[in-house]
Amino acid sequence: MLVVLISIVAFAVILGIVPGPLMSRTLNAQVPRDFPIYPGSLYEGRSVAISDCTYVEAAWTTTDSPAQALSYYSTRLDLPPLTILSRGSDRVDFDETGQQEFWGRIVIRPQSGRTRVELTGHFTADAFGKRNPSCAQLDPRAGPR
Repeated sequence: MLVVLISIVAFAVILGIVPGPLMSRTLNAQVPRDFPIYPGSLYEGRSVAISDCTYVEAAWTTTDSPAQALSYYSTRLDLPPLTILSRGSDRVDFDETGQQEFWGRIVIRPQSGRTRVELTGHFTADAFGKRNPSCAQLDPRAGPR
């Protein structure tokens, strides 16, 4: 009975039916612990794919300008344990070298009168917590560097 209940709640969270703290805890379990979520932004959605690395995609929107969001991330993603690897006109590439070891990219763009902040990245461990050295780079799907 408990297993069925947990399965139903998990399915509802995946579909976005269950909002609030339960959704936040679920999302935060998939986004790096030290990742700064833009203040006042609205959560748009996420997906997770698990293979040799654990891939994460998440998005938020804000009423602030893309320049404000880019400025925020250009500062916050360079505070330990996060390190900026490169910057572009609409993106910041970073890694997180703490306990979770995450490689990611933030892309910021205007969308329907708001600003969309998109996080894509991956943890260097698979679903069982086994670290995969080939995941210790910005784009492991592109092969070794």
